[in-house]
Amino acid sequence: WFFYMMCKHPHVEARILQELKGLQSSTWPGDLHVFEWDTLRSAIYLQAALLETLRLFPATPFEEKEALVDDVLPNGTKVSRNTRIIFSLYAMGRIEGIWGKDCMEFKPERWVSKSGRLRHEPSYKFLSFNTGPRSCLGKELSLSNMKIIVASIIHNFKVELVEGHEVMPQSSVILHTQNGMMVRLKRRDAA
Repeated sequence: WFFYMMCKHPHVEARILQELKGLQSSTWPGDLHVFEWDTLRSAIYLQAALLETLRLFPATPFEEKEALVDDVLPNGTKVSRNTRIIFSLYAMGRIEGIWGKDCMEFKPERWVSKSGRLRHEPSYKFLSFNTGPRSCLGKELSLSNMKIIVASIIHNFKVELVEGHEVMPQSSVILHTQNGMMVRLKRRDAA
């Protein structure tokens, strides 16, 4: 989904490329440049774009929980013990009351503070890595790996959607595309 968003928002891709320009990378066979995780710590906008992608396209589009005790939801709905509750992370990432009037827009800037640092969003608001005692233990490792992979790909290749190929979400246990995502990779000039 990240590369889909880069194809749809070339200004975001350009800003990430500018951010990566000043960072050191290792050269691999074939003159490919690969970034190390510690080098990418300062790539705030790259991480913001990844988080924004996860907000709009969470890996798991829905969650299921079970009430341990009788409870009442904030809207007054009574929930009995052992009741299963299913909620949509996909929908929650698009709720105006949580994310603002621009909730349907892809805006990595929402994750960057005025001082240029990564803005922390509470885990109950951004549930891509779950929340509470069942929060994902691998969150930081996952984000680090995503940054390494996407930075290395975007630095070396221009990813373009194949013209006429429609990309639509397919809800399943994992959020994927109905018909895949057909792209063309074009080698970027070494710089």
